[in-house]
Amino acid sequence: MRKALLALLGLLAACNLQDLPGSGDAEGFQLLNADELRMTIRYPDGAPFEGRLWVLEAEAPVVGGRVYLPLRTQVPREPDLHDLLCLGGGAFYVDLSPSAPTPRGGLHRADGGRARLLLYPKALPYPSPDHLWYLVHVGEAVVRKGLQECAHLPRAAQYDLELSPGWNLVYLEPEDPGIHRAWVYGRKEAHWKVWAR
Repeated sequence: MRKALLALLGLLAACNLQDLPGSGDAEGFQLLNADELRMTIRYPDGAPFEGRLWVLEAEAPVVGGRVYLPLRTQVPREPDLHDLLCLGGGAFYVDLSPSAPTPRGGLHRADGGRARLLLYPKALPYPSPDHLWYLVHVGEAVVRKGLQECAHLPRAAQYDLELSPGWNLVYLEPEDPGIHRAWVYGRKEAHWKVWAR
């Protein structure tokens, strides 16, 4: 038993797992699970972010750019009245941007100032990301694919949703007239690029 444990520890050290953000890192994209936000946050110049991240009643320090914020215990009392992206499943949205009209979470620098957490998915089919994303809690699984209408979007949008009960990361790429329609993507777990501004 002891030999097996030592062999495992040696393998972990060889893989240098302490340097991997989240559950893995591929070409600058981190594998994120929305129920347990484990990620590395850096500024565009590569400097690590320092401060804190909070969502509803959960809060965690960001030290050396690294943060772990479990959200499984954060269950909204009721869904939002306005389902902004027509996700269904009893959607409850958390917008972490500093300009959110009703703050339900945010990223704060060590000096207390608000920062913007920027995320976009590896699956993005367009070259210029807009960084419009939400943490979304749903009570039931939601799968939506293909071109679909949404009352809150000017035209039918291309959907690629596979939401699981609980927390999910959802991204909206706005329409670029004459080039592409709006694109709505969401998963509980997927690869995302992450940084702060």
